[in-house]
Amino acid sequence: MAASSTQDRAPLPTALEIAPTLQYLKSAAVSSPSTALHVPGGGQDQRNTQAQVAKLLNDIEQGREDTVLAFAREFDHWEKPSVEVSAADIDSAIRTLSESEKQDIKFQFEQVRAFALAQRNSVKDFQNELYPGVTTGQKVVPIQCAGCYVPGGRFSHVSSAIMSVATAKAAGVRTVIACSPPFSNTNMIHPATLYALHIAGADKILCLGGIQAVATLAFGLFTGIEADILVGPGNKWVAEAKRNLFGRVGIDMVAGPTEILILADDSADALIVETDLLSQAEHGVTSPVWLITTCATLGKQVVAIMEDLLDDLQRRLPDTASRQSWRDYGEVVLVNTREEMARLSDLYAAEHLEVRMDGRYCNTSTWCYRMQSFEQHMDGILGSQELSLIVELPMMTPRGQVLWPQSYSPHQTRRSIHWWTVGGQVPKEVDMAADDT
Repeated sequence: MAASSTQDRAPLPTALEIAPTLQYLKSAAVSSPSTALHVPGGGQDQRNTQAQVAKLLNDIEQGREDTVLAFAREFDHWEKPSVEVSAADIDSAIRTLSESEKQDIKFQFEQVRAFALAQRNSVKDFQNELYPGVTTGQKVVPIQCAGCYVPGGRFSHVSSAIMSVATAKAAGVRTVIACSPPFSNTNMIHPATLYALHIAGADKILCLGGIQAVATLAFGLFTGIEADILVGPGNKWVAEAKRNLFGRVGIDMVAGPTEILILADDSADALIVETDLLSQAEHGVTSPVWLITTCATLGKQVVAIMEDLLDDLQRRLPDTASRQSWRDYGEVVLVNTREEMARLSDLYAAEHLEVRMDGRYCNTSTWCYRMQSFEQHMDGILGSQELSLIVELPMMTPRGQVLWPQSYSPHQTRRSIHWWTVGGQVPKEVDMAADDT
C-alpha cells in the first residue's frame, strides 16, 4: 500500500507557528496532533465498549468463578478445569526456555528491580516539629495486594510482566496476583512471560485474559484476595474494565492506545528507526507512530523500508495490526532545525519519546531539560557518535496538559500516612499483639 501524499492533510496553524518549515514525507490518513485535535478512540465505539464492559463486569460479579470460566472458554478457548497456574506448570514452562533466554529475562528483571528500589527509597518516613508542641510526620506503607494484568495472546510481553510485578514487590506489597491470557492456540501463558512473572515474585498466577481477568483481580476470585490496585497495559476492553472499576479499586492509569515519537537527525540508522516504529505499530490498529527528522534522506528511507518490512511481516503474520496503524496514524515529518523538533515534540506529547541524535552536538542533558514533563529516560551511545535517548512521558492531552502525574512506579503501591500531634507523644512503632496481652 502506497504511503499517503504530503497533500493529504494540512498542518494546523499551531503546528506551523512552532515549526514553520514543517513538511510531511508521509502523512497520517486519519489524524495526528499536527493536523487535528488528536484523541484516538472515543465516539460511538467507546460508548459501545463501555456498555459491553459494564454488562460483563456485572455478570461476573453475580456469577463469580463459574462465569469467569465460561467467559474463558468462550473468549480464550480455555479447556482446563482451573485457571490457576501451579508450580508444576511453571517448572514445565521454564524447561522449554534456553539458558540464554532465561539470562536475558533475569537481566531485565534485575535492572527494573534496582530502579524500582531507588524510586521507593526516594520517598521516606519523616517527622517535623512545626513549632514547639506541634509535630507532623509521614509514614509510607505498602498496600496489601496488587493485581497485575499482563497481555499476551499474540506475543510474549516479558517487559510488562517484570515492570508490573517486580515494581510492586520492590514497593513491599505483601501479595501480588498476576493474570495473563493463554498464548495463541495453547492452554498456558507463554513460557517466557511465565518465567518473568515467576522470577519477578508473583505470589499467584492465573491464566486469564481480558475483562474476566480484570474482574477476577478486583473481586478476588479464585484467590479470595481482592486487589487494592489494578496495574498493567491491555486492549480497549482491559482499559475500560479498569476505568469502570476505578474508585472501588485503585488503578495505575486509564491508558489509551500506545504510541511512539522518534526525533532523529542524519546520524540515525534508518533500519533501527523503522524497527522501533514498527514494533510500536504492532500493538494495535490505533497505535500512532511518528518520526520527526531534520534529514530528508532518513525520512524517505524510513518510508521506503517500512513498506518492504510491512509486506514481509504480513506474509509471516497475516493478522498484523501494523499496516493499518501505519496507514491511519503513521507520520514522517521533516523540519529544518532541532528546535522545531523539540517544539513539535511538546505538541505531540507522545507516551514514548525516543531521541536519536549526533552526540557531538546534542547530549542527553540537553534533551532531558528541553523536553516537557517527561518521567524517565534511558540513554546510551550507539556506535561512536550517535546518541540514543528514550523518554517515557506521563499520560498527556494533545496540548500537553498532564492527565496523570506519573507512569506506574512503587509510589502507586505505597500509601503516605500523614499524622500530627499537639503536645502529645510522637508516634512510634508498637507491637500491637504484645500490647493486647
